[in-house]
Amino acid sequence: MMLRLKEFDFINDIENFAGVIIGSSAGAMIQISEYHITPDKDYKIFTYNAGLNLIKDFDIEVHYEETETQNKYINKVLGEKREKVYAITNTGGVIIDNKKITLLGNVQTFSRQ
Repeated sequence: MMLRLKEFDFINDIENFAGVIIGSSAGAMIQISEYHITPDKDYKIFTYNAGLNLIKDFDIEVHYEETETQNKYINKVLGEKREKVYAITNTGGVIIDNKKITLLGNVQTFSRQ
């Protein structure tokens, strides 16, 4: 998704947009300045990736199902990159309004110890 945004020169426009930005799954992940991808049936290896420069204070785990693999990589992110990870299930969401964060539905918060 980020490659396509770069290809069509949309990055600057999105990062400077003053309105509401909504994303689910990858669309939510790429809003984070440096997001991670946890290995699953679609992605074979763990990676950190450059995203949009919209969210810098935390990371997210999408499609969270409390698996051992997801928990392992959430802890990796906490140890290496971020102090907080929001694990969002398919019935959860996160709203950010300026600096105010509201969790909706089924979302678990993981923090660095």
